[in-house]
Amino acid sequence: MVVTAAGAREQGGGMVHRLLIALAVSALGYGASFASSVVVARMLGVEGKGTFSLFATSVAGLSVFAGLGIGQGQMFHAARAPEKLRYFMAHGLVLSLGLGGGAAVLYFLGGLFGGLPVVSALGPVGAAAGLLAVPLFSLLTFQRQYFLTIGRFVAAKANGALALAAPLIACAALPALGIQLQVTSLIVAVVVIHALWVLLFQGWIASASAGMSRSASFSASYLHESVSFGVRQYVSELAQFLTGRLDFFVVAWLAGSTGLGIYSVGVALAEIVSRLARELGTMLFPAFASGTLVNREAPAILRTTLGAAGVIAVVLAAAADPLVRLLFGEDFRGAVPVFRVLLAGTVAWSAAEILWNYVSAAGRPGFGVVVFGVAAAIDTILNLVLIPTLGVLGAGIAATVSYCLAATLLLPPFLRREEASLGEALVVRPSDLRRLVARLAELPGRLQGGGRSPGPSK
Repeated sequence: MVVTAAGAREQGGGMVHRLLIALAVSALGYGASFASSVVVARMLGVEGKGTFSLFATSVAGLSVFAGLGIGQGQMFHAARAPEKLRYFMAHGLVLSLGLGGGAAVLYFLGGLFGGLPVVSALGPVGAAAGLLAVPLFSLLTFQRQYFLTIGRFVAAKANGALALAAPLIACAALPALGIQLQVTSLIVAVVVIHALWVLLFQGWIASASAGMSRSASFSASYLHESVSFGVRQYVSELAQFLTGRLDFFVVAWLAGSTGLGIYSVGVALAEIVSRLARELGTMLFPAFASGTLVNREAPAILRTTLGAAGVIAVVLAAAADPLVRLLFGEDFRGAVPVFRVLLAGTVAWSAAEILWNYVSAAGRPGFGVVVFGVAAAIDTILNLVLIPTLGVLGAGIAATVSYCLAATLLLPPFLRREEASLGEALVVRPSDLRRLVARLAELPGRLQGGGRSPGPSK
């Protein structure tokens, strides 16, 4: 199909509006997640907050580990050939139960009986909850990826937002039900809520798929295609996860649950900066893969996102001390220097989020193995050197260095493919701001029009 310049602009404008609405939904979810972090810290204290963060990080890590990148492989191929969508969730269910459940058994049961400290800290109830949490978390991820592939950005981000809001909902529901809020009761409640979300969004997917000519089914050939792309993506995503979260386990080992509680607060606050880029990157992956973005649009997205991240970081750095004390209390004041150091790193990580999705969607998922592998190795070495002398501040410095390194390594292939200069990729222009303001001004009319996001062309 030939797309005229005017048609491309119209399609691009529609996508921008869908992205803005989805980002608003995602912001609500992240706000709920942030409120959860505050409430959990206030009600469970430093050690309890550290233990719950350990559970959440373990579940997320195992989901990435067990996924083999197949979901991203399905997105890549279905974005280019929409008729393959009918296999998407059939594969998701099988893989979530088989790979996700198997990884959970090996880690939680093996760690519990083997005396692994990071699992023993959760106790038998936490380990048992982890057995259910990993396949549920994996299935929620497949659901989000399906919605992203068909252009239902709002549905995808609603899925993610409700998952992030689960701890806050649990913190409100447990006392209302007469159940004491403790680490174990909170973990169990979060797992139950995730199960409810899986059922809710599976019904939504069935409704969105009603118009397809053939029902959902399993395809060995499509799965093989997805695995061939996904394995390279998988190793890269695992390295990316290690870059962003390996320090949690090192801090827990060297500084205990109390140190992890302090560090997790600094990370939670700093990640406000990179949240926008993370959401945009995941939503734009199918567009990058299918080549539907018009010329020069990718550099504009990168520099605008990076500019927004820089502004947010400066504001948060200025308000760091009162923000931490007001939200988390004096017990968490040690998170202030960690938070400030991490802000510089999360600006760089914002660039890395966009760049990584772009490079992967361009057909180079294996490149992330090198980038994030090097970054994770540097992060680990610096953690081992700095934490014994600087405490959790050393972990913040190590993370910032590794984030900057990852962004630097991902930038050259982006510049070559887009034929863009460093300034075009990183420096915000007045025209970018005018365009953004114009799209925001048109947004109320779009919302009142009640238009729905189109699915992929048949």
